[in-house]
Amino acid sequence: MSHPPEKQAKISVFFKHSQGGEDEKSPSAACPAPDKQQKSSHHRITGFDPAWLSEGKYSPWLYETDLGMFCRICRQHKQAVVRGNQTRPFIESPCQSYRKDKLDKHMASEHHKIACQRHSSLTAGNTVLSSFEPTVVLEHEVVVGAFKCLYWLIKHEIAHHTNYSALLQLANLLGCTYFDKLNVSIFCKYIINEMLEILAAVIEKPILRNISQSQAIGLEIDESTDVSVCRQLDIHVRYLDNEGKVFCQFLDLICLTDGKADSIVAAIRKIIHTKGIPTHLIFGLATDGAAVMTGRQNGVAKQLSEEWPWLLSVHCAAHRLALACKDASEDVPYMATFRDHLEQLHLYFRNSSNRSASLKAAAVVLEEVETHKCPTAKGLYSFLATYRFVAALHMQADVLPHLARLSKLFQKEDVMFLAIKEQVPITLALIKGIKDSGGHQSGSHLSKLTENLDDPSGLGAFCITAEQERGRRGDDAGDREQYWQRFKSQG
Repeated sequence: MSHPPEKQAKISVFFKHSQGGEDEKSPSAACPAPDKQQKSSHHRITGFDPAWLSEGKYSPWLYETDLGMFCRICRQHKQAVVRGNQTRPFIESPCQSYRKDKLDKHMASEHHKIACQRHSSLTAGNTVLSSFEPTVVLEHEVVVGAFKCLYWLIKHEIAHHTNYSALLQLANLLGCTYFDKLNVSIFCKYIINEMLEILAAVIEKPILRNISQSQAIGLEIDESTDVSVCRQLDIHVRYLDNEGKVFCQFLDLICLTDGKADSIVAAIRKIIHTKGIPTHLIFGLATDGAAVMTGRQNGVAKQLSEEWPWLLSVHCAAHRLALACKDASEDVPYMATFRDHLEQLHLYFRNSSNRSASLKAAAVVLEEVETHKCPTAKGLYSFLATYRFVAALHMQADVLPHLARLSKLFQKEDVMFLAIKEQVPITLALIKGIKDSGGHQSGSHLSKLTENLDDPSGLGAFCITAEQERGRRGDDAGDREQYWQRFKSQG
């Protein structure tokens, strides 16, 4: 494709002066110099002033062509444009505004200062690497600072995709101005995800190295769902170091297509192979009591034990304790009703901010029953204001602390089997003592039941009387001793 002669001449002049070492005064017939007209005798001639080349601050870098003014140093040490206009005056395009303030503005620009530093390093005999060292160090600080900000968000469990750019802006306002060097694309979610993978690899590398060098390894697996109700498999690993100390680390969270045993086993095999965990050191597997985990025919433990015959499968002790407590409560018919009404009471207050505010004082609940005539509140109150419910609460306050202490012992990271062997019989003896004492054990909540019912500033304000118990059960009214004996026989 041919160009008109005038355009060809114009293009040739531009490329002829694109480098700093060429002839800076070659004339061009196609691009005549701007007319230098005299405004008045008191003003200088318009256009380029040759006196600028005599000034020490302009002469090292300034030169003129028929197209305009250029910077010799900036064109020699040209830097990539990070953001903004891709055609910069004095560098990619000529400056045709012949004013000293334009020259001073260019000298004060960041890219001109960096170009001068590189040029001075070269003229002083330094290497190319040393001339780029300030820029490299600055960019390294920027990258490290960006990773630190992202790590802080993750460490404090703050949404990183939505808060990362705001955190960098805050750091910039606090004086970390080097974040201006960052490209805008770093705020892209794909870049943030890649930074997360880099952080995970750095943190995970020493952990996997310690696991591969351990004496024995155990896996802990459990199913869960996220907020979007997607099925996931949570995998933790426990291992022994050379000194016999136990460590527990999170290994991975894997998305599952379904909850079948084959899918779970395939996910476990894949993650073990990906992380490079030696299978000959895996001696233990801890799961819950679900059939998909502990099934005799095709459960997860069964399939893995066929591949690793030395594998020992263990049902989580804390989970078994919770199941034992649940089975024990099912032997008492009233406890199922007790649990259902507690759940209804929780839902009643949770689903209303006004009701939650009224929970600050029990008197407000009574007022809502009588004033607002809420049938749900009235039904719950008629159940709660009974002797049997209050006695059940006192009994739970005596029993649950012992069970919670035993459950925490099972969940300790460095649990001792000797401590479990001693603590289980002690817990059983304490619970049996509560039952045999008949509510007269010193210091127990059940021993204070009668005192609390007669306290006008406490439960006495709720008027838990024989009529309400009779209205709830349809029985004849009786005294508290009869209620207590009935509660003991049913509980």
